[in-house]
Amino acid sequence: MTVGYRVGALGFLELGAILGKAYEGSGNNGLRDQTLALRWVEENIAEFGGDPSRVTLAGESSGAKSVAALLASPETRGLCHQAIIESGGGQTVHRLEDAEAVTRLFLSEFGVGPEAERLVLTASVPDILAAQARTINRYDRAFAFRPVIDGRFLFQRPVDALSAGSVRNLPLLIGTNHDESIFFIAPDHAETPIMGRDLANLAPEAVPALLGAYLRSFPKEGIAKRKLRLLTAEEYWIPTVRLIDGHTQAGGTCFAYRFDRPATSGRYEGFVSHGAELPYAWGNTLDSAISPLIGDRRSAEILARTINTAWVSFVATGRPSCRELPYWPPYGTQRRTMLLNDRSVIVNDPGSEERRIWNGVL
Repeated sequence: MTVGYRVGALGFLELGAILGKAYEGSGNNGLRDQTLALRWVEENIAEFGGDPSRVTLAGESSGAKSVAALLASPETRGLCHQAIIESGGGQTVHRLEDAEAVTRLFLSEFGVGPEAERLVLTASVPDILAAQARTINRYDRAFAFRPVIDGRFLFQRPVDALSAGSVRNLPLLIGTNHDESIFFIAPDHAETPIMGRDLANLAPEAVPALLGAYLRSFPKEGIAKRKLRLLTAEEYWIPTVRLIDGHTQAGGTCFAYRFDRPATSGRYEGFVSHGAELPYAWGNTLDSAISPLIGDRRSAEILARTINTAWVSFVATGRPSCRELPYWPPYGTQRRTMLLNDRSVIVNDPGSEERRIWNGVL
């Protein structure tokens, strides 16, 4: 089943400091919506043939970040038993003071003082969405509205909670795509400087040193390629590696993947963009909007069946497996990762040189 939940300002605007105790924790209302759905599943899914003792929580992108946050919260203990995290991570959250700064920015769209507070409480949804858009445009980082470490629903970053063993008994199927951030880089910005708004987790002042390290490690690559590498690593790959490493070192089991099959036409030709794995995981590569991107249809259909079967196997048994795949071992200390492509292989610590660039940075 799929879940709808409040997003943006409606789901992640922390109003406690402005509107009082009754609004404390409102910065995680979107996660509370998801938790309510999990409670509904626990109470009702057996009536639909489901097993409330074997619930798999799955998400991609912001959904994957939500999954990590839910796993980190005491509010969801016992409500899920394994998880699939596609292109997420466990670091894109606000400290309470940062969330309150976003709230002040949002509130300024309605004026100042008590009148602004009154207007926020009586604003229509279109007015809230308009103020949300203006707030995002004025905010100096990516993702103005995100989960909040509020001491009520979240007590620490998801990566820190999992590293402390909060859900070490839950197996994870988790990974990223090779060129995630190509999805967000406009063609005419491929070689422009990296700005704060490009970054989800990293402080802008850390960028120059990182770019220097990338230049030394990959001197034959152009500016656009190194920018793509850095932004993909900053938002998706390194946060995911940190989550996998933390969960594994705490005694948990992770099955790691990287999706490597590139698009064969269109804007992302030759790249494996954010979301590229979804048609394969869901088995809908024949969709008319997707099929022009996949190239050879027969091999794409085979890979889609393979990935879909592996995902279903994980849901059913806690282990991803398929006859068309090599044996998929847990990640472990060797960082064993399945590279999913027309010919899928297990590789130890893929991208190790680039990963080491980020040691101590993120």
